[in-house]
Amino acid sequence: MKTKNIFKTLAFALLMPAILLTSACSNLNENEEPVKKGYTLPVTVNVTRQGEDPATKAKYNESDKTLSFSAGDKLFVRGSQASAGAFAGTLTWQSGGTFSGTISTEKGYAGTADELFTAAAGMIQAILLPNGYETDDYIYFINHGYDYTTEFAYHNNKAFALTKAAAVQQFSCEYASAYNSGFALSPQNAILNFTIKGLTPSTNVTATLAKGSSNLVTGSVTTDGSGIATFAMAITGDSRNINELTLTVGGKDITFTSSDNLLAKGTIYNITRNVAPALSAATTSDIGKLAGQDGKIYANKASATAAGTTAVAKIIYVGNETDASSPYTHGLALALADEGKMNWENARTTCSNKNSSLSVTDASWMLPSQAQWKTMITAADGYTALYNGFASVGGTNMQGVYWASTDDNCLDENRARITYEGRTDAATLKSNSVNVRACLAF
Repeated sequence: MKTKNIFKTLAFALLMPAILLTSACSNLNENEEPVKKGYTLPVTVNVTRQGEDPATKAKYNESDKTLSFSAGDKLFVRGSQASAGAFAGTLTWQSGGTFSGTISTEKGYAGTADELFTAAAGMIQAILLPNGYETDDYIYFINHGYDYTTEFAYHNNKAFALTKAAAVQQFSCEYASAYNSGFALSPQNAILNFTIKGLTPSTNVTATLAKGSSNLVTGSVTTDGSGIATFAMAITGDSRNINELTLTVGGKDITFTSSDNLLAKGTIYNITRNVAPALSAATTSDIGKLAGQDGKIYANKASATAAGTTAVAKIIYVGNETDASSPYTHGLALALADEGKMNWENARTTCSNKNSSLSVTDASWMLPSQAQWKTMITAADGYTALYNGFASVGGTNMQGVYWASTDDNCLDENRARITYEGRTDAATLKSNSVNVRACLAF
């Protein structure tokens, strides 16, 4: 009897691992369905770039327009076929065009690598991951039932990539158009390499590329210590005009008004823009900076040009005063150049007509009043500083006598106020020809 009990105990002990294994394999997901374990398949593939020399690979070389692999490069591959379902994996470069690693399938699969890829020919998507990148530096966004790896999901061959140093030009998102113990990559994307300046330093921000109300690609990036965000976005399709697209970074809209490029797949576009604060948000620290035609603040003319706009005025005063005769609620900026010499009526008309060239609604061009001239002279630390402070920002220094919009009816209805060498209490005939410098009130 003891011998039988010993055998029963031993048999039970031997069965325990199997019972535990069966229990572990029957874990349920949140929908109370069996979790699919899939199949891990060792893979070695040879990758070439379709239409180019087989020796050219992942790194983009501007001089000869080719791609070449280097140590540490990886290849993320995804695809699908009927018997395996979806499949994906990250392969590591070995030599030449050879990459090795494992592919995980959605369904249980017992075929070979050749059979897996052959049955999915024309449906294989490959993302080249250059040396220095990790798989989670590339983020795909989708609405799809199967998450191929913990880092990836996919949708219509669109991608967002964080950059490290200048490596973004190595980014490539392509289709494999055929398979024969290896496959050729056929470019399917235009790659937009963004450098966005003027953001909050060392801050995580969201970047979204959209066409109309439809978001094409979205991702998050952390700005550097200077407030610069660098990232790449890949979008499908030829002949998409970049003017149709809008980019929002950190809640700030960025336009492409200076470009009329038709995007082409397989092409890299380097785009630099500034995210400038709105003119209405100016503080005293912005005095001396420039107002852009887009109603934003720029450090200099070059910064405005890089953002696709034109610097139009120098910020002279920021405060909270209101001049009853010509209202302004926050600040004053003067045009970078004179409008010319003319009589008083033409001076007022010319300045107000500049409003049609300003793409912002909370600021107005006008001829400055006597009180506004006084405010600006004081803010600039005297008339000499005001009159001579424009050449340094790419404008034309002021000279001589300038009209004010203030009528001098109390003395003579034919006369209006002028400013000259700091004097704003002088007047002259409205019919006289006097210098005109337009003022931007915001």
